[in-house]
Amino acid sequence: MKRGTKIALAILAGVVGLGVISCMLVAVMIATAGRVVARVGGSNPTRVAAVAERIAEFDLPEGYVADYAAEAAGFSIAAFKPTDGRGHIIVAQTPSWVAVDRAEVEARLQSAAGDKDGVTRLRVEEVREVMLRGVPVTVTVSRGEGSAGQDFYQLLGVFEGKGGTAWLMLVDEVESWDQVEIDAFIGSIE
Repeated sequence: MKRGTKIALAILAGVVGLGVISCMLVAVMIATAGRVVARVGGSNPTRVAAVAERIAEFDLPEGYVADYAAEAAGFSIAAFKPTDGRGHIIVAQTPSWVAVDRAEVEARLQSAAGDKDGVTRLRVEEVREVMLRGVPVTVTVSRGEGSAGQDFYQLLGVFEGKGGTAWLMLVDEVESWDQVEIDAFIGSIE
């Protein structure tokens, strides 16, 4: 065999070997990520509060309790629900090393609110500025109808959390939506 052919075969073998090793590493990472999410997630109220506090500090509206939380690779989510189960408050955060253009995300959230997926229909009712952690933030309030015909409001906002870009989502039925309570909650976010 010629020297050039041997070099080409050696390079090809090296590339194939690296490909096999890479596939094995990805498989191990996926398996590990599943175990990590299972281990770090859950509905323990202390755990949910701790995850939420790493995103932002706030005073939950009366009647809300911990629902679930998860953290993995710097990404965090904490959710709360009212004891009557009618709505949700969710805070989530991407790590600071993930570049997020807040204006672009806000525009996409407003655009997505108008999308129709055949199950839930949303229409933007209001876009307004609020203060979150001392910074003006645009929030979008949409009104929707769920698959069971229930009318609800959804508030979405993007703000700077303690460790990166954070998202806030509130969902509640129209007849339960208490703007004064929601404004107090938003005002408490630090």
